[in-house]
Amino acid sequence: MDQLSSSRLTIWTHLLPFIAERPWFGWGGEAFQHAWPTNGIIQAHNGVFQLMLEWGAVGTSLILGLLGWIAVKGALLYRSAASTQPDDSALPLGMALVTALCVMSLVDGVFYHGTPMAFLMLGVGMVGASGVRHLTPIFAPFRKVPSAPARVSRP
Repeated sequence: MDQLSSSRLTIWTHLLPFIAERPWFGWGGEAFQHAWPTNGIIQAHNGVFQLMLEWGAVGTSLILGLLGWIAVKGALLYRSAASTQPDDSALPLGMALVTALCVMSLVDGVFYHGTPMAFLMLGVGMVGASGVRHLTPIFAPFRKVPSAPARVSRP
């Protein structure tokens, strides 16, 4: 099984004691390179392990909680906007990007490498832009409210 997974099981088993040693706040950025003997592997090939190793339970909870919030709110927005805005393709594409890359992060370095991370942020931006465009209460704090012009009083 380990050969089939390109030694990912060995990597993950090796990281468990390091994660257990600093479970709350982790070891900081690029911690994998200090935890793994140098042989060309530069990241954990698992987003949860990578985040736990580097940022601990606190940082991992914040990052995954934010991604979960975006996924839930995006799904709710998709359900409500499907009947009113059927031609909006940004929302389903954004949701597909976020979902696919989060699933892919379970076996690869989505949270480590720049290119997949850029696509993840593109998906997040598409979901957010659709929320603002539809002016749903979900994204109400991000809506810009026009201010009234100032009145000049004359004596």
